[in-house]
Formats: sequence, C-alpha cells, structure tokens
Amino acid sequence: MKKSQNSLTDAEILRQKAEAQFITQQSKISSLSTENDLRKLAHEIQVHQIELEMQYEQLKQAKEESDSATKKYTELYDFAPSGYFTLTKLGEIIGLNFHGAELLGKERLHLINNRFGSSVSDQTKPIFNNFLDKIFTSKGNESCEVTISVKSKGIPTYVYLTGHVNENGEQCQISMMDITERKKAEEELKNRMTELTSAYKQLDMYFSDNKELKQFAYISSHQLQQPLRTIKNYIQILVEDYGKLFDDNAIMHLNTIKDSAQRMNSYILGLSQYSRLGLNKKLSSVNIKKLISDVINDLQSVIEPLSASIEVTEMPVINVYEDEFRQVFQNLISNAIKYQKKNNHPVIKLYAEMINENWKFSISDNGIGIPNDQFENVFNMFQRLQVNENEYEGSGIGLALCKKIIEIHHGKIWVESTMGQGTTVNFTIPNLIL
Repeated sequence: MKKSQNSLTDAEILRQKAEAQFITQQSKISSLSTENDLRKLAHEIQVHQIELEMQYEQLKQAKEESDSATKKYTELYDFAPSGYFTLTKLGEIIGLNFHGAELLGKERLHLINNRFGSSVSDQTKPIFNNFLDKIFTSKGNESCEVTISVKSKGIPTYVYLTGHVNENGEQCQISMMDITERKKAEEELKNRMTELTSAYKQLDMYFSDNKELKQFAYISSHQLQQPLRTIKNYIQILVEDYGKLFDDNAIMHLNTIKDSAQRMNSYILGLSQYSRLGLNKKLSSVNIKKLISDVINDLQSVIEPLSASIEVTEMPVINVYEDEFRQVFQNLISNAIKYQKKNNHPVIKLYAEMINENWKFSISDNGIGIPNDQFENVFNMFQRLQVNENEYEGSGIGLALCKKIIEIHHGKIWVESTMGQGTTVNFTIPNLIL
C-alpha cells in the first residue's frame, strides 16, 4: 500500500520531486535531434551543477556564522555578571544562566520548573509577588529589591531585580544583580552617621565655653578632609579611565564609595565650620544689603538655571560676626532655591524690620513647605527634611549652623510654613552697639 501524501517525510517528498524532474529532463533529452542541442544541454547541466556547489558553500558558511553567533550569545548569556531568568506567570523558572544559578546557590538543572519565589526570604516575598504581578499587568519595566536565602552562604543576599514581559505575554525576563556589598556600605554609613550625630551632641556641650576643644575639632576635621578627597579622586580615575575593565556591578560599588566619601566630606566640612563659630572673631559693622548682594552673586550658578527671582528690601547696617552672618544668608537662600516644587520658578523675598530693639530678618519662598511636626527638628544637626527626601538631598548641617550662629549673636530663629505654598525663616538679632 502506498503512503498517503500527508504521511510522507520531507526527504521522501523531495525525492519524488527530483524523480519527476528527472523524467521530464529525460524526455527533453530524447527529443533532441542534433549534436549541437546535446552540447547546449550538457553545458547548462554543468553550469547548474556549479551554481548548486556555490550555493552549498554559501549555505555552509552562513550556517557556520550562525553557529558562531549562537555560541557567542550563549557564552555572553551564561557567563554574564548578572543573573538572568525566564519565568512563567506563576513564577516558575523555565530558563536561567549560570550566574543566576550561582546567586540562588543551586545547580541550574535543579532550578528548572521550580518557583523563583521559593528562594526569596519570607520577609521580602510579598514584595517579589507584587513585582511579578506588576510585570504582567503593567506591560512595562518593573524593579524591586529583595533578599535571597542561600543556605550555603548562611547570610541573606540582597538583590536588585528588574523585569519585563515577553512578546507572547505568557513569560517574563528577569535580571538579578547582587547588591549585598552596597547594602553593607549603606548600613555602615548609617551607623557612622549615628555615631557622628552622638559625637556632635557631646561636642556641642563642651564647645560652648572651651576654645581649646573648638581648635582641636577644627584641626582634626581639617586633617580628615585630605584623605577623603584622595579617595574620591582615585575612585573617579578608576571609573573614568578603567571603567571598561569593570562590570556594571563593580561600577555601581565604586560610585557608591565615591558618593559616600563625598557625603562624609560634607559632614566633616560642617564639623569644621561648626567648630570655628565665634573662634578668635570680633564683631564688626556690616552692611547687610551689600553682604546679601555678595551671597547672591556667589550663588548665580544655581539661581540662573531655575530663573529664580530674589527680592531684597532695605537692610540695616549692624554689628555682627561678618563671616558667620554671611553663612546664615548663604544657607537660607540656598535652601529656598533647593526645596522647590518641580518645574517651579523660585520666588525668594528678604526683608528686615526693627521690633523691640531687635532686628527681625525674614527669608520667604514659594517652595514645597515644611510639615508642622518638623518645625523644631529642622534645626537639629544632621536632620534632613522628610518631604521627598530622595529628591531633595542634603547633609542636614546648614540649618543647624544657622541656629548656632544666631544663638552666638544672642538671637532666636524659627520657621513658618504651609505645605505646598512655601516657607518663611525668621530670626532676630539684638541691635548691638560697639
């Protein structure tokens, strides 16, 4: 019994076509009547054979190039510095690279068809589940941070996940980066900040009447700035000149170290400024309007890009510590520019008035405002404004310096603010006579 056409293999079908074409050619050959016709036919057959051989070589080369590209892609995928996973909607692993298996602490074959969530710690599993749901519902790129429980390591591994849904909508691609070292650095910085805050409080108690301790703090902080600058500069060199030698994870760690050194340098600079307040200084007669004008000129690099408007009314000539008083206006005007709403043009107003033998100065803005429960805390050392903290970076030293300077002048400082409308910082200075 003959096979049906549907049950024939590709090879068998090709064989049938070739036989049919051969029969056709044989009939053509038999119909040729002259020797010249036969020579023409032989020539065509030889040319056709050469064409087939050339096509075969081209196909062979294309296949070799395809195999080489596939091998390179496979090697890049398998040995990439990040973990890569293909997951189903249920979070089942249907594909992963070697580094992904290494991060999860298991053999790759043992992870296939198992749920990724089984390796996520119980504390962060809800975060991962929400992350997976959002990938398939939002159809966009999603990210989150979770901890992975790896028995062989004995300690949790912090990882950063990013993912997007595949074109078929039934699977998603997940990349995983180990950020454990970065988390350790952040925790270390947090602990150092706690220690530094405690040290500041103790120093503040001793500094009040002890010039020797002030001098010691100034010298110590000054000596610490140079090694921190060295660290920051060498990290910059590594990133810019040798960046191609590092993977993304290493670059991220280097930038974390650089940023931490920069922040620590800002804190030490604040300590240096704090320790010098009132040290070997004398009161002098200062034209406040001229002083404010100088400050505004110094801040042009941040004022011009935002098209900030700064209005200054008539100001007195009073007896103050000039350098410290300049610092007050510089910090307050800088804050008024920095704590602005997005796409907002800052409008800052400075004015002064005499009240009960005291000069009252006010600096108002149209920025984001300060919550009522933070009116007092904003003047504490290292206390940053808790409104959109990630957007408005700062050291938390500027307002503490202002408060200390005003107190050295036997004055008071306070804030008035409405959320979303702006803030006014007020301070008073006695009308001192030399």
